[in-house]
Amino acid sequence: MRSALIYQPCGLGDIFFLFKLGLQMRKEGYIVWWPVVHEFEWLNAVAPWFKFVSWGDEDNHLTRPPLPEKVNFPNKDKYDPDRPNEKSEDFWYYNGFGNYSPVMAGKYDALDIEWKDWRDYVLFRRNPDRERLLLEHLGITDGADFTLINEVYMQRPHPQRLQILVGDGRPQIHVQLIPGFTATDWCAVFERASAVHMVETSFNYILESPTMFDKMKEKELYLYHRTGNWNQTKYLFELPWNYQ
Repeated sequence: MRSALIYQPCGLGDIFFLFKLGLQMRKEGYIVWWPVVHEFEWLNAVAPWFKFVSWGDEDNHLTRPPLPEKVNFPNKDKYDPDRPNEKSEDFWYYNGFGNYSPVMAGKYDALDIEWKDWRDYVLFRRNPDRERLLLEHLGITDGADFTLINEVYMQRPHPQRLQILVGDGRPQIHVQLIPGFTATDWCAVFERASAVHMVETSFNYILESPTMFDKMKEKELYLYHRTGNWNQTKYLFELPWNYQ
C-alpha cells in the first residue's frame, strides 16, 4: 500500500495551504497520513480525504517527536522534522518545516509543483448546524449589520493578540476561541459581517477557499500584520484586502 507522510503538525494556515500537495499525493495513489497537534484533530471531520492523526499531546504539549506510544500511523519511525523530502514508489515523505524561501511558496517550489492556484484546493466540509449554533451563541440575527474583528493568532505555546481599534460606528463582534467550535465553524459569521478587520492568520486561507471567496470579495476587508512585514504572505492572497 502506497503511503505519504506530511510533517506539518501545526500552523493551521500552512496546513490549509498544503492541501493541494496532499490532494496531489492522493491523485498519485498514496494514502496521506498527516499527524497534527491535538488541537487540530478536528480536521478529520472537515477534510476526511486525509488521515489526520493527533499527536496525543493534550496533557503535555510537544514541540517535536518522539510522539507517545499510543499514537500510531504507518512509517512513524520516519516521522522526523530533520528528515529531508523523499519520494519512492511506495513512500512519499514531505517536510513542511524545510528551509524554504519564501516560506510559503518555497514549500511547493522545493517539489517543482505550481503553488499559485493553492486556494482552489482548500476544500473542506462545512458544518451548517455548528455554524448556526455559533451565530446563535454570538447573538447574530438575520440582516445584522456588524464589524467582525479578529485580534488573535497562534495557539502554541499560547494565543497571541494584536490590538485592533475600529471606529466605523457598527456593532462589533470579536473572534474568540470557544470550546466546541473550530475555525471553519466561523464561516457563516464571516459571511454575515459587513466589514472584517483581522490580523493575518489562518483565517486568510479559509476565506480564500472556493466556498468563501466570492462572498468575501464584496466586503470591506482590512488586514493587519503581526510585525508590519508582508514579504512572506501578501503575494499569496487575492481577496481585496486593505493592508494596514
